Amino acid sequence: MAGVVSDFEVFGRGVLVGTHDTEGELWYPYLADAADAEVEAVMQRPELVVSPEADLEATLLKLAKAGQDCCIAVDRRGVAVGILTEHDPVRYASALIEEERGAIHDASFPVQTTRLDERLEDVHREMLERWVRHLVVLDEDGKVHSVISYRDVIAAEAHLGADANVADAVPRFGAKCLPRTASTADCARLMAEHHIGCVPIVDDEGRPVAIITRTNIIEATAFALEEEALFEYG
Repeated sequence: MAGVVSDFEVFGRGVLVGTHDTEGELWYPYLADAADAEVEAVMQRPELVVSPEADLEATLLKLAKAGQDCCIAVDRRGVAVGILTEHDPVRYASALIEEERGAIHDASFPVQTTRLDERLEDVHREMLERWVRHLVVLDEDGKVHSVISYRDVIAAEAHLGADANVADAVPRFGAKCLPRTASTADCARLMAEHHIGCVPIVDDEGRPVAIITRTNIIEATAFALEEEALFEYG
């Protein structure tokens, strides 16, 4: 196994044009010479490589701390036999995490935000500098309007230019939010059902107080596995 390629490397060099449910998606490079670039030019050496028999709890904790969003399973011959992505534990998290575990205890602070009138060029640079895939978009009253992803930003830049603003790029369906009283399991179910990468936690006025990301869910799942092991063998 030589390496892995993330969405930052791919979409930092081009954008998908079209939709998968119509004529098909086509990756369009920003620079002409990028069209002929080889995978080796953009891939990263995997930071997290484990054996297929590795302990799941320990692997999830490593995945949460790693700069990558996946873990590669390699056999004794050095051949990649599987991949564990940050999406996988989210699908099973709600069955492992206690329903009483409040999301506010697992959430991240402070919430990284942007506003509707901010320029996409500035947002793009900010997301790369912070290495984040999502920003919570606030309206003029400081309430959650939507969530914008890295892919949303670069797709809008390709079609509208860097002078466009966040309002031109945000998804029309808005954001999936949950109240302070929500559980971590609630967040995991919402993320798995709607295939989203984060859930803003909001107060009674709709203002963000915290955010649950896939990394938070992975850490909570690892904690649940640890608790289960202590209960079984303690």
